[in-house]
Amino acid sequence: METPNWLRKKDPILPKNLDHAEQQVVDIFQELLINPKTELHYDPEKYECFLECEPYFMVMEAGKVIIVNSIYSHEVRLSLKTEAYISFNFNKEVSKRRQALKLKYLSKVEKNLGKILESLKKLS
Repeated sequence: METPNWLRKKDPILPKNLDHAEQQVVDIFQELLINPKTELHYDPEKYECFLECEPYFMVMEAGKVIIVNSIYSHEVRLSLKTEAYISFNFNKEVSKRRQALKLKYLSKVEKNLGKILESLKKLS
């Protein structure tokens, strides 16, 4: 089902002239996000996004990102525009993966229902 126009949000544009640390956070985020092995989690009570791809773990909290591996931990402050950009793309990817998972299981059900119908026709 297609999203109604009134529900569509305009993609935030990545701000220009980010400082070096903030640009690196965006680059790391994008690499983690496109990796199909990365697990994506969201805490609706605290509005926190989590990306986990061994050995890396990234947490986005209000106004900052924390990136951890087995040796280092980095905390970087984010501008509101960068935070909006990261949050929007995180949510978009979560929705895309959730839809793919839903279709995967629904397609199995449809195949099974077809087999049931075929079996019933053979019984008549």
